Amino acid sequence: MGLLIRDLYDAATARIGQERLQLVPPQSPLLDVANLNVNAFSRPRDWRLEKLQETAENAGFADKKTNKRFDGAFWCCWRENGTGISIVDDSGAILKTADLTANLAGGITAMGVVEGDTVAFGSTLGFSGVFNLESGLVQMSSPSLAAPVTDVWTRLVGQSWRIVAFSKNSCCLSITTLATRSTRMVDLGHSSPVIGCLGADVNYNVQTVAMHDGRQVYVWNLRQRDRPSGIRGLYLEEDERIVSLKFATRQNALAIATSRRLFVYDFVSCADLVCGIREEAFYDFFDNDSKIVVEQEHLYGTHIACFSVDQTTARWVPLGYSDIRAQFGIRDIRSFFALRSRLLVISGSDACYQLATPATS
Repeated sequence: MGLLIRDLYDAATARIGQERLQLVPPQSPLLDVANLNVNAFSRPRDWRLEKLQETAENAGFADKKTNKRFDGAFWCCWRENGTGISIVDDSGAILKTADLTANLAGGITAMGVVEGDTVAFGSTLGFSGVFNLESGLVQMSSPSLAAPVTDVWTRLVGQSWRIVAFSKNSCCLSITTLATRSTRMVDLGHSSPVIGCLGADVNYNVQTVAMHDGRQVYVWNLRQRDRPSGIRGLYLEEDERIVSLKFATRQNALAIATSRRLFVYDFVSCADLVCGIREEAFYDFFDNDSKIVVEQEHLYGTHIACFSVDQTTARWVPLGYSDIRAQFGIRDIRSFFALRSRLLVISGSDACYQLATPATS
């Protein structure tokens, strides 16, 4: 009986999918660009981008890693040997630049901005801490992880900053409260069904952790972490795999990118399809989590598309797109972040662009 119900469900889902496809205009240019399943093409599609700032090529980012603060107010860049650390605000102004000259064993594998003069970092040997670029002061968290730190997340919870260092190798994390300098260790490995964690993220209030192993997404409530939960409504197609995931800035919403599609899960209903994407595409929540911007490649270049939830259908629909190759000469993207009111794009030629939506978009 279970198989029969499943067969009926699959048949009904396929029939609904065919009915939706019949609603899409066959010559829709936006469908060709974004590869979407859209319910409401009557929604205004005038979203676009304009260029506010551009640096010259070879701007010095080619040999550096980059990461933004969770709310998009700042971003940082650094070299693994600890040199060339910079904090940049969302207008593109470089606030601080310094080298981490402390005698630290191992290279810096991950970094995140705390404030305009302070970063948190993690190393190949499991150490983590904070570095003040103004004073040169380094404060280490204790205890450290027993495996390389692969991710560092900074979150403002109430009035206090939390620094979360995570290791994909062991599925362990340390949570340091800066106000009290206390560190809590969380071992998710003992209850983890993940066979080789490929990516993870923590939500805005450090209560939920999501991981994936390429086949499934596992979600832990850190207050009740005995068993992880899954993602309702997320079914992969043949030869499709999960590539990355990312929490929204200020709400419990999780974007999940596969090798073919982008979904958003709101922890209430089922995972909702946003659009089709290429593998390893850049994407981010934008405009106070009300939109998602997605980088995609088309036949002649690269574009950035924008999507939002339609209030009538409660489904993700396109708002428009900008052909950034035709408009700004950006042929490929090496790094991409949604800041508070702008998009930061670092091209393959090491040029840095600040893009924004006009006031009418």
